[in-house]
Amino acid sequence: EDKTLIRDVLAYELARRSGHYAPRTRFVELFMAESPGHLSMRDYAGVYVLIEKIKRGQDRVNIAKLDRPDATAAKLSGGYILKRDHSDRGETRFMTSHGGPYFFVYPDAHKVTPEQRAWLADYFRSFESALYGPEFADPRTGYAAYLDVDSFIDAHWLIEMSKNVDGFRYSAFITKDRDGKLKTEPPWDWNRSFGNANY
Repeated sequence: EDKTLIRDVLAYELARRSGHYAPRTRFVELFMAESPGHLSMRDYAGVYVLIEKIKRGQDRVNIAKLDRPDATAAKLSGGYILKRDHSDRGETRFMTSHGGPYFFVYPDAHKVTPEQRAWLADYFRSFESALYGPEFADPRTGYAAYLDVDSFIDAHWLIEMSKNVDGFRYSAFITKDRDGKLKTEPPWDWNRSFGNANY
């Protein structure tokens, strides 16, 4: 819990200033009417931060739309939004030999096709083979052929600078646009950062 209401707001603003999409935030005063009639201070629930949900869209995570019946190789390459999170979520996921679980956000786990799931799992396997292979530093055949290095550097900087104890492990989003590379964005869930954890 973040009683200051600033940690998510600050982290997302820093990400946006680094040139990446991050959920927009607004401070709001919440009133909850528990009985009919006019609102009054009796209905006041306090100050909250309203945060935009992570969704695919032109003004949000701007990646290609995946059409369900289209299984051509070019169309299967994106766009995807995945989430690395706790394994007890009970949702459709996939693992790799070096990581996971990865959960589908877009397309939704109930809408992702077997072809899309297989293509993405194969892309991750190829990425890991390059990353752990002898030519890992080769820009054409190593890890840089599969991931957006600048996105990973910016995400790592933000996680380390803010001391986000959940960084890369939980609530970590990964996107892949059509014909693009893996990106570690957008940021999400910065409530246990900036010293708000004792471990």
